[in-house]
Amino acid sequence: INAEYGEEKIIMPFKKHQQKKKKEEKIESSIEPLGFIPNYSTSTSTSTSTSTSASNSNGEWKVISKRKRKLKKEKEKDTNIYSNVFGQNAKPEFELKTKFLQQPLQLTDIQDLIFWLLNIGVSTKWIFIKNKALIKNVVVLMTTSLDLETYQQYNSVMPILSNSVGAAILAVKAPGNQVKIYSPLLTLLTRQSQETKNKLKSKIDFSIEKAPNPPSDYLLNSSQLLENNYPNKNTANIITGFVSTEISTLDKPIYSFLAIDCEMCLSEQGSELTRVTVVNQEFKVLYDQLVKPKNPIIDYKTKWSGITKEKLDPITTTLEDVQKFLLENLIHPNTILVGHSLENDLFALKILHDKIIDTSILFEHPRGPPSKLALKTLAQKFLEKTIQTGEHDSAQDAITAMQLCLLKIANGVNFGKLENQSSIFHLFARENKNISSVMIDRPGVLHFYCPEPYRVPCETDENVTNHVARYINQGTQFIFAQYHNLSYYFSKVAEEKINEKKTSIIDKVKSETTNETTNETTNEATNETTNETTNVSLSEILAKLDSAIGQIYQSSPENTFFIVLSGQGSLNSFLRQHRRSTSQEEKTILPFDSSEEYRAALAKARNTLAFLFIKRKV
Repeated sequence: INAEYGEEKIIMPFKKHQQKKKKEEKIESSIEPLGFIPNYSTSTSTSTSTSTSASNSNGEWKVISKRKRKLKKEKEKDTNIYSNVFGQNAKPEFELKTKFLQQPLQLTDIQDLIFWLLNIGVSTKWIFIKNKALIKNVVVLMTTSLDLETYQQYNSVMPILSNSVGAAILAVKAPGNQVKIYSPLLTLLTRQSQETKNKLKSKIDFSIEKAPNPPSDYLLNSSQLLENNYPNKNTANIITGFVSTEISTLDKPIYSFLAIDCEMCLSEQGSELTRVTVVNQEFKVLYDQLVKPKNPIIDYKTKWSGITKEKLDPITTTLEDVQKFLLENLIHPNTILVGHSLENDLFALKILHDKIIDTSILFEHPRGPPSKLALKTLAQKFLEKTIQTGEHDSAQDAITAMQLCLLKIANGVNFGKLENQSSIFHLFARENKNISSVMIDRPGVLHFYCPEPYRVPCETDENVTNHVARYINQGTQFIFAQYHNLSYYFSKVAEEKINEKKTSIIDKVKSETTNETTNETTNEATNETTNETTNVSLSEILAKLDSAIGQIYQSSPENTFFIVLSGQGSLNSFLRQHRRSTSQEEKTILPFDSSEEYRAALAKARNTLAFLFIKRKV
């Protein structure tokens, strides 16, 4: 800004500054080119001036070369402003702050980095970027289904991604919790505007005396209870031990609201209750009790629940004791029970109740049902507090659920709705109209995750690569693109495994009269060949993906910042197996997410990666 007039511009009065500017413009317009040779008049006296002088047609002399040199220098100064500020050999670099990377990053951390790189956000604490102003393009590539385990096994076929100059490979946790995984795209590509954040901050009020709608408006209806696998009378007819709050000995409700949260372990008979906490409307803990399961415990789930063998050994309280206490002292049929995915807690307690406010449904997921936001996410978003940093605390979770419930009732049914979230593409345009951005993906994906003006539809991964390269060279500042071939591969493999299992069962029935030893040898050889083919195919998919990233890298301008994300691992194998093997009756009676096999598959799928690197001058 001050390149033309220096510091003088800052202190000079505006009128004087304008006068000086006009005077210099007038002088500049009268200066003749250095190569211009005037026609000398014969009446003009000769001169012995140096080469820095020349004469006009009237024989008047003007000193021009000194002014010319000054203008030339000022022009060079403007042209090389980045060189003057950062140095001739300046280049953008980043440095990771390891003390903030002891735990995996969240996709919201990656989103914050993107906003910071585009100069519309604040700096992130886990990474320092040197010479950030030299970064002109940000390219984010998502490779769905590449989890940590797959990368570790096959990184040798991905030399470009693994060995990029100055690359950093970071652990990232896909959004979700123990029993659910949420859309990485939704987390990364939507964000609250600062205006919305400021509104939410001013509304943290738990008083419901002047609530616009009665609490009954927030209760789950019968259809929602059924859709979300809440225990009902049919459940009680099949699974023993269930009790209904209709047999409560209380004459009238003592508490209008009660929040409940439970911890469970894995026993020989499945999931069983180990702790229950009940909180009232004033966030006071009314009941907090460890519970001894009936059956031998296989896994205490200490990592999540904090329950250990030492804690449970001296406990004598049983599930029946808990049920009796709750129905005699706390819960009336008209009491509103509050919780986050409370169906799991009611299954553990074996209690039937139909007046439910579920905060996982109360605050809808932007993608809509059956997706649900985690309690931790809601607490951070609406209560500005962090929970579940280590072991889960059932008291903390129950209090958080009650706070979210009262906050929603106090502010009305529209509080926390989808309109509070905005597409990052809209936010880019709103914050800085000079930022150009696009999303390159399959048409169906674009329909859900990207507003109209920023969509670039592609039908194949090869088209994605070509379009990314084209938009980079057109100067687009932010590009998001997603590759799908890896996800399609895992989906196909999952289907083939199920078909193989069916075939092997049929073959086994047909070959009962065949020599058993021969069968085993043949089966082993077949399995070995199948596995080898699968591995080669996966290697080829990953090698092509790596080559595509390398192609984009080579075609991009210097100082382009790349972020390659693996989104989430594949759950195709488990989900398909579940759909084929579980009867419809079992699905409606038992909550799907209680499966330990599912939890293990989900935990693996959430362990993902982020690759950061900057295009260097070749």
